[in-house]
Amino acid sequence: MLLKCAPVLCLFLFIIPGALNGRQVSNREKICGKWKSTDNSLIIQVYLQNSQFRAKIIWYSNTGGKPLDYWKDVHNPDPALRKRKILGMEILRNLIYNAGSNSWENGMVYDSR
Repeated sequence: MLLKCAPVLCLFLFIIPGALNGRQVSNREKICGKWKSTDNSLIIQVYLQNSQFRAKIIWYSNTGGKPLDYWKDVHNPDPALRKRKILGMEILRNLIYNAGSNSWENGMVYDSR
C-alpha cells in the first residue's frame, strides 16, 4: 500500500542522533540519516538521490528468529512484488525539499505491513 507522506515524513519515524556524522549539512539534507520507528521495531536509511529523497529498510526487530534477509514482502497487493526482500526494500520515494516552507513534501511511503 502506498501512502501520501506528510511534510514531516509521516508520524512513525524519528531521527537517531548522530546520523549526520558531524558534518555541516544544508536544511534540505537534515532529513538524511538513520531513522527509527516510534515503537523501536524498524530502522530506515534516508538518502538523497537525483534531487529526491528516498529511504530503505536497514533493520527490523520482528524476525521470528529467522535472519533479516529471510523475510519477503508477502502482503504486497502486486503479486509480482511479493518475493522481494524486506531488508533493503525502498519504502520512501519522490520526497522533495521545499525551501520556502522548510519542509519535505509529496513523497510516497510504502508500508509492508
